[in-house]
Amino acid sequence: MSTSPRTPPNAAAEPDGGLLGVLAAQIKLVTALLAVAPGTAEIPVMMTVLADTTARAHPLLRAHAPHVPALLAQAQQHALGLRDDAARSDLIAAHGHLRTMLRRTDDNDSTKNKALELDFSPGDPSE
Repeated sequence: MSTSPRTPPNAAAEPDGGLLGVLAAQIKLVTALLAVAPGTAEIPVMMTVLADTTARAHPLLRAHAPHVPALLAQAQQHALGLRDDAARSDLIAAHGHLRTMLRRTDDNDSTKNKALELDFSPGDPSE
């Protein structure tokens, strides 16, 4: 008899704070870039990375934040069409939906979102 913890049958339906936290951080970064440096060459690259992360998170988003994929797709089209204000608006709405969902997840399990804190300071990579 195994003593390892079993994965509950509905585990796939639980929000993944790590992946969704990364998505939220990417949205926040792209939104800021659109505000301070609209039209720069980095925006299409960052929107592509954001689209890739969205695709990886799609099953979770469909189950827990169904408006987010459409908002992010609209934001990408707006950004690529150099409609920065519209892109930022869609990104802010998507970020709001994600943060609300992540807060609900955090309310249910206060340890889940601890890994979402991003540290950009240089440090020892072995730590």
